[in-house]
Amino acid sequence: MRIAPIAAHAATRPDAREPSASRPRRRQEAGHLMLVYLVYSAVRNAFGSATGGAAHAARAFGHAETMIAVERALGLYFEPALQPWVLRLPAHGLIRVWNVYYGLGHFVVTGAVLVALYGERACYRVWRNTLLVTTVLALVGSASYACRRDCSTPAACSAAAG
Repeated sequence: MRIAPIAAHAATRPDAREPSASRPRRRQEAGHLMLVYLVYSAVRNAFGSATGGAAHAARAFGHAETMIAVERALGLYFEPALQPWVLRLPAHGLIRVWNVYYGLGHFVVTGAVLVALYGERACYRVWRNTLLVTTVLALVGSASYACRRDCSTPAACSAAAG
């Protein structure tokens, strides 16, 4: 039995895929994405609603007021009328269901799409990089312009922040 010609033939087949330096490795990709998620979580926790005390709450409340002013100017400020209507629905408008839906859509669907695209190297890299860039932009915006729209007054924001 001659092994060398079989190996040589396998390497010349069009469907044979040699691992290349440009093709991302699964473990390396998973590690990088996990690192991005950990950084994302750390930034969200550092600049999120659960930190900062009264000073942070007052600044966040000011940012929220600015956002409301922009929404009013654009004719988009309808939340005060919508929220009571939703909360009067059975089971408070299924708010918990929608929260779970958002969580699943944000993490599970994004992960599933990346896994599905992984086999298509160019397509995967474009969408992975798009996800990374938009995540970084969202974190910069969140860290630099914290907004607490769930608070009706700075004191309520401070109490909610703990």
